[in-house]
Amino acid sequence: MEAVTSFEVPLIGESVTAASFSGILDQMTSLLPVVLPVVVACLAFRKGISFLRGMIAGA
Repeated sequence: MEAVTSFEVPLIGESVTAASFSGILDQMTSLLPVVLPVVVACLAFRKGISFLRGMIAGA
């Protein structure tokens, strides 16, 4: 019969440091100049389509 060996799973909380979060935050802030105009344009496009549909339905 073989001996059973135990396997320990490392805890994520022990390996996460402030530098990890700083790197993630830096990446997110670097994406803002790209993502923000796209989000604003999509919202404006939806609002414009809704306005045109309302004007056509009201005519």
